[in-house]
Formats: sequence, C-alpha cells, structure tokens
Amino acid sequence: MSTDNTNDGIAEAPPRAEPGSDAMFRAIVQTSVNPFVVLDTDGHVRWCSDRVVALIGLTPDAVVGLHFLELIDPSSHEAVMAEYAEFTSDDQLRRAWVGPPMLLDMIHADGSRITCEVSAATATSHGIEGIVVQVRRWRGTVLLYAAVDSLAAGDPLEDVLAKLGAIVEHDIPGTVVLVAAGWDGRRFDVVAAAPGTPAEHLPLAPRLAEMSADGWRRDDGEPASIPELATEAGLASCWWIPVTVRGDHRATAALVLLRPVDAPPAPHNTTVDRVTTLVALAIESDRNRRAWRRSAVTDQLTELPNRSGLDEWLSEQAEERPDDGMALLFCDVDEFKYVNDHLGHAMGDRTLQVVAERLRRSVRDDDLVCRWGGDEFVVVCTDPAAAVALARRLIDHVQTPIGLEQHTARVGLSVGVSYGTFATPLDDLLRESDRALLEAKSQGRNRYVVRA
Repeated sequence: MSTDNTNDGIAEAPPRAEPGSDAMFRAIVQTSVNPFVVLDTDGHVRWCSDRVVALIGLTPDAVVGLHFLELIDPSSHEAVMAEYAEFTSDDQLRRAWVGPPMLLDMIHADGSRITCEVSAATATSHGIEGIVVQVRRWRGTVLLYAAVDSLAAGDPLEDVLAKLGAIVEHDIPGTVVLVAAGWDGRRFDVVAAAPGTPAEHLPLAPRLAEMSADGWRRDDGEPASIPELATEAGLASCWWIPVTVRGDHRATAALVLLRPVDAPPAPHNTTVDRVTTLVALAIESDRNRRAWRRSAVTDQLTELPNRSGLDEWLSEQAEERPDDGMALLFCDVDEFKYVNDHLGHAMGDRTLQVVAERLRRSVRDDDLVCRWGGDEFVVVCTDPAAAVALARRLIDHVQTPIGLEQHTARVGLSVGVSYGTFATPLDDLLRESDRALLEAKSQGRNRYVVRA
C-alpha cells in the first residue's frame, strides 16, 4: 500500500528570505509605520511599501514607475536634485551612506500638500542597488532639532524660546504661543513669540513684558487681566503655564497659550509638558552661560572687570568709535604692602575692595574701571579733556582713611596718564602710562604724572 504524503488543502510556507536580501529588506520595512520608497539611480520609484497609501492616497502600484519629483511640490525640486546628485555619485553608491533629513511638501492624491520629513540612504548593504527613502509625516521633529541646535549653540535666549514655542504651535493647530522668562516679581525680562505668530496677537507680547506689580494695563491706562486683554485681541481662551527653573523657589517663566475664537478644538497633547521642561532647561543653560561668561571677564575679589574684560570692552569700543580720543590711567595703591604685612591678607583684601568701590564711584558711566592685578587698577576715561581732573578725584577719594574692624588703613594712589584713541594698541597705552606711574612714585607717591 502506497502512502500519499501530500497535505491537501494546506498551503506551503513561503520560502524564508535570506538575510541581507532584497526580500528580507522589504519584509522588514513593510512593518514600519512610515512609508519606504526605493529609487533607481535616475530617481524613478522601483518599489514602495504599503504605508504610502495612508500618506499620499496612492497605492504602491500607482507610485511605482513615477519619478520622485512627481510626488513632491515643485518648490522643493531644486533642493532634492542637489541632494540626489550626492547620493548617485559613484563614490556614495559603493558604500552605505545616510544623508541629512529634508523637509518637503508631498503631493496628496487630492492635490493637497503634506509636510514630511524625508531621509535617504544608499542601500548596498541590503543587496539593493539605488536609494532607500523613508518618508514620515512631519510632527515638529525638525522644529525640535532646530531648538536643540540653537540651545547647544548658545543662541540668545529669546531665539531659543521662540523656537520652542513654535513646536507647541505646530502640534496644537490654532494655538498662539508666547514664552515669557525672567520674572523678578515685577516684570518679565524676555518675551518671545514663535516665528509666524499672527500680527494681531503680537501686541500681547510687550504687554507681558510691561507687567508690573499692579498688573496689566489697557491702552487707556485702566487695570486689565490677561483674559481681558486676550478677549480684546479676539482670543477665546488663554492658558498660563508656569515654568520653574531648577534652584528657584517659585516660577520665573511661563508658557502663554492663546486660542483664537475661530480655532479648532485643542486635542489632548503632551507636547506642552515636554516643551515646558525644555524651556526650564534653556533658561538654566542661559543663566549658567551668563555666569560663566561673567566669571571669565570679572575679578572675583573686587567684581570689577579683569584684564580679559578690559580687552573685550576696548575691542567693542574700537569697532564702534576707533578714532575717538581717550585716556588711560594706570593706578597703583600706595602703602598697600604695609597693610598686608601688618594687618593681614584678609584686611588687605578688604582694602582692595574699598579702593575698587571708590574708584568705581569716581568715574562717569561711560568710563571703565578694571583691576589689572595685585594692587594695580586701570581706568579708561572716554573724555580725554577730563582725564587730569579724574586723576585728581581718584587720588582724593582713595586717600580717605579706611575703617577695617578695629583697625584703620591709610593708603594713597599713584596715577600715570597716557592718551590715545580706541584704535591705539593697549600695550602702547600701558607702556606710556606705566612710565608716567613710575615717575609719580619717584616723586613721592600719591600723585599723578601725564605722558603727552
């Protein structure tokens, strides 16, 4: 009796795809939520995954054979072809290579445009010749990249906050976002509006910055609340989301979400929570950067600018007014060594702090006082005609006795004065001022000498 091993009615399992094969690649990408498209070296579609239907309303059969440019808005054609030229070069096709993502408008079957993020890569490692393109509906990814890049680059805080606000506006259609930071109990220091904020809502931004302890004011000067101002601007609602930065005991920033009366209902969204965290991080980073920057150009003992601070300030002045005249006063504290040796270094430090404060109070707002090092200070007088009078005033103020706990310190000031412009090299000015300073000390100290 013969045995029939045929399994009637049972379909045989399909052959297993070999790793690295074209079939294996297609099987993998078919499971992705984003469409994948394989292009030949001429830019025509050789194959695409089934997900393309949900994105642009065309079946894979309808897409295969089309040129990729037929699927995107003409405004992006030039940029796409430039990128494609990179991919189709002989060097790139011989190795796996991933290009940067691009933001494109894909054309839907109904003629509408869908903003998508498109990433491409050569696929020789998958046994496929050509370019593999992944397309995904844009959900603020590029905006997030832009905000993070801006934060990492140390861009102005207002720019970073504006980009973070744009993420919320994108994910919650119809929402206008203002990001306010730097609340000191009376007003905000920074108010950022996301790029593209409707002009009719922008007047609310300065109103936030102008908030005082008495609250907001209408144009007629009467008190007003944010909801009232929002109503005046044609807004249906206003959400105020406080932001607390690490180390603060209270909120010092806020996301203000404004909803126009004609906006669609706001969907449930977690973006606001995430952006709120990023806003706090951006503010903290800005504070740390400012503190580090300040410490790099500030003398820690006297809180005056240090040598680096002087160099930076003079460079700025040289750019703005290189031909303007100025005077440099090189100052040395007389009898400071006696204070250090007999009263101790703590009293010496306190003496330098008092001298620094007296110098600072003796100059005009346009002038600059910096600690050069040890018991030496540099004063830049922006009015050369007033330099001699300033030198006399500095000497007079510094020689006043300084009360130090149970002691009294008596110091003086020797000053060397030189003249130049803001374009004059600092070394030249210092050399002349130092010579004048040595002359002042040799003549008995507590006086000034001018080098013409």
